[in-house]
Amino acid sequence: MSVATILISTVCPLLGVILSNAMALAPVQALMEARKKKELGDLNPVPFSLIINSQLGWTLYGLLLRDYYIFFSSAVPMVVSLVMSLTAIHLLERPQHSPHEERTRLLIEGVIVFAVSFWLVLAFFAMIVIDSSQNKVGILIVGLFSDVSSLIFYAFPLSLMWNIIKENDSSPLYGPAIFANLSNCILWFSYGVWAIDDAKVWVVNFLGAVLCILELVVWFNIPATHNRLSRSHSLYGVGLSEHYQGSRKYPNLVMVDNPNSSRSGHPDVTGAYEDSRKLTFAKTDLLSYREIVF
Repeated sequence: MSVATILISTVCPLLGVILSNAMALAPVQALMEARKKKELGDLNPVPFSLIINSQLGWTLYGLLLRDYYIFFSSAVPMVVSLVMSLTAIHLLERPQHSPHEERTRLLIEGVIVFAVSFWLVLAFFAMIVIDSSQNKVGILIVGLFSDVSSLIFYAFPLSLMWNIIKENDSSPLYGPAIFANLSNCILWFSYGVWAIDDAKVWVVNFLGAVLCILELVVWFNIPATHNRLSRSHSLYGVGLSEHYQGSRKYPNLVMVDNPNSSRSGHPDVTGAYEDSRKLTFAKTDLLSYREIVF
């Protein structure tokens, strides 16, 4: 076995497994902080439920292919995202929740129920096809739907790119995580093309790599006019915060010191502004804030 064969068939997917799991675990710290405070703060939990849908498909695809690399690169992120989603649901069920929190909770629950139901039905169908000696057809169906679920997840950062360009502020992007995600896509692209010759693996990773390159172009060329995100507040290079400190969405926001802060050692300020439609109170904690509209 040549060195090139070992690199493509063993080293690339093994590094891919490590990177995939490391990126999935990156936001755990922020979620643990949210659990300690018993509130999500500015953490957006919706992407976690989208990961469950995507990784359920790839876990099933890895099982059907008997490919341990694909299986372990998907199973661990799926479990981590499930734990994060369940934690978010618990935190969103507090008695005095806002309508926004209620909608977010229902959305997460809906995505999880849909993902589990959809993949169970598809797995049952694939099992029937496999039993009828059409193994490749069953694998093809699961692989194609896995690609679709991944593309749906990729639409999440794309939805933010327009706002980033419009605001001329790349603060929601976290460069090192984008580099890691690009490396991960290149590893799986190489594995899909030269090791297992599977278009269902390399096509979606090729598209993911293109998206990462676009994000890097934006990250390099558009300055961050506000505080950069930390690693724990990013998911595959894109911010999980619903808003970020000093957003120009609220140019008239006036911040004042809060002398009644109960958390020593942490900056805690409150402020308010009034426009022609509503009164919005904003609370900041460290590098980010979340709006609460009454």
